[in-house]
Amino acid sequence: MNKEKKKIIFIKSTGSDIFEEAYFVLKSTKFDGKYRENLTRDMVQEANRVIDEKIGAERKRRLILILSALGSFIFGAFLSLAVACVLILCLI
Repeated sequence: MNKEKKKIIFIKSTGSDIFEEAYFVLKSTKFDGKYRENLTRDMVQEANRVIDEKIGAERKRRLILILSALGSFIFGAFLSLAVACVLILCLI
């Protein structure tokens, strides 16, 4: 069992209208002096990247659902039109 210590940063009052609290679990290999200087900026950039990826994936999923529903509707409409044409031709 790996008993590696983790660096955790907890922010209680984020000042955000969306987030009440935020937790960051840092990789121990990344938590050195050089990284510590840019830690706040890098955490904000990384949080924004993760949020953007999640929102982008959700939008893509919704678009696929909408397009597939629209495609099914159009297919059904053309099929109904074809059946109607065949029935009309049979009655003539």
